[in-house]
Amino acid sequence: MATILLATPHPDAVAALLTSLSRSGYACRLTSPDTLSSAIAQEAPDILLLGPGFSGNMLETALHSAANAPCPALLLAAPGDEAAVISAQEHALAGILPWPDSLDALPYYLHPLTRLATMQSELARRQQTCHLPATAAGHGNPSLSDPPASVLIISTHPSVASLQATLAPEVDVTTAPDTFSAQSLMEGRRFDACIMVPDTDREALFDLCLQIRRNPRLFNLPVLFLDDEQPLKALSMGASHGLPLSASAADVRFALRTLVQRQRQRWALRQAMEQTRSAPFASPIAREAYNSQFMDQYARAFLAERTHPHAFAVVGLLFAGVDAIEHEFGADAEHNLIAQIAQWLTLLVRAEDMVVHLDGARFCVILPDTPPEEAALVMNRIAGVISNTDFAVRDVYRVVTVWPYVVPMDLTLCQQAPSLATEVIQVLESKTALL
Repeated sequence: MATILLATPHPDAVAALLTSLSRSGYACRLTSPDTLSSAIAQEAPDILLLGPGFSGNMLETALHSAANAPCPALLLAAPGDEAAVISAQEHALAGILPWPDSLDALPYYLHPLTRLATMQSELARRQQTCHLPATAAGHGNPSLSDPPASVLIISTHPSVASLQATLAPEVDVTTAPDTFSAQSLMEGRRFDACIMVPDTDREALFDLCLQIRRNPRLFNLPVLFLDDEQPLKALSMGASHGLPLSASAADVRFALRTLVQRQRQRWALRQAMEQTRSAPFASPIAREAYNSQFMDQYARAFLAERTHPHAFAVVGLLFAGVDAIEHEFGADAEHNLIAQIAQWLTLLVRAEDMVVHLDGARFCVILPDTPPEEAALVMNRIAGVISNTDFAVRDVYRVVTVWPYVVPMDLTLCQQAPSLATEVIQVLESKTALL
């Protein structure tokens, strides 16, 4: 459960917002402008919301506190309050939303910020498990041009030319006239963000948004949707931010800047987490995965705490076909195949998800802040990708395929086990004994 600190000079005006956030599963704390700085330090929120009613010096003080907070901050701006919007842009907040028009859309904007908070928390857990100094990765320069952002624009709308001129020269823009061309480009290179501008076929772009969110490799790609119609539907289908097509150049650049910075922060956090996966905590066979020793130390420190506020989903995986490679071609070939499976798993899961090699063809993935049913859905989707992958195994002169079996775990049972790794192996053995 993520914690949101809501600061406003008019608490009565946000009663509906507090109710909505609580129903969405957030723990909400309310503070006044006078106590904002101390509340940030005491509450350590995952997200900071500056509610309606800020103006003048009060707004500047709040924006300064928000800019220095260790968590992302959003401003809820009253209609027509251009001064507040300009000030928030200058302070590099994580976003600006119109109030009260954004009440229904707010959960869509909060979710990616919650995932960033999860990544930061997970990095801290792994650094603590590895006895490494704590670092806050990814809080770099929010400029679009340092280095130039790589952005894909998908549209045949006449406004594309002026949009490119708005973003030049800081942004490296690639254009695609249709969703088919866009998918080919996204599969071949990495973009910092994507901009969609519908011309006539909105449904095709909505469908592409949904496909991006379901794609294990692209699911974090930020999408800015520029359209005067159906903004809420675009968000519900997976767009990261919506603006009217008539939005000012400053608004477009600010929205894109926040999305690019968020994406770069994700990559910085991923790199920092990869540094925790080294000797003596990496699997000797599958270097892209953690070993059982690390998982057990991690579990003792965090999973077994009954008061731990975050949910963890644990999913076991068995890859049928690996033993056959060892039987036919030897242990070296088997180890090479296991290492490749670990690479695929690490590539396809989120950065905050932990891939553990247990032994042989058995793996485990720990997914923090994830409901069990969602974890099972995600891991079955990833298993489908791997089952359709042809592996080129060293010294095996034929194409190799494997058949993954996904076994969601009962976390309550796992928490009671003296060794989480041993418990997962035992559950995998019992569930797959007849295979």
